[in-house]
Amino acid sequence: TDTDDGEQAARAVAFLAERRFQCATECIRVKGLVVEDVARFRGTGLMELIKQFDKWAASATDDVLLSISGGFKALAPY
Repeated sequence: TDTDDGEQAARAVAFLAERRFQCATECIRVKGLVVEDVARFRGTGLMELIKQFDKWAASATDDVLLSISGGFKALAPY
């Protein structure tokens, strides 16, 4: 999510994944992916998330795995 807590949770999950699975990780703070503003979430957050997915897919040379559990509660606006 677009919060400090979400970023810290993502970094913790990334650290553990790197250690446990010896994989490369990348933490991205997605602008507008917030729970307190439905309009911002729908208008900015989701589009920014899709843009990031497209970017990863275009540059991937291997499988891309997503861990959206750490700090991710953005479905609450729905």
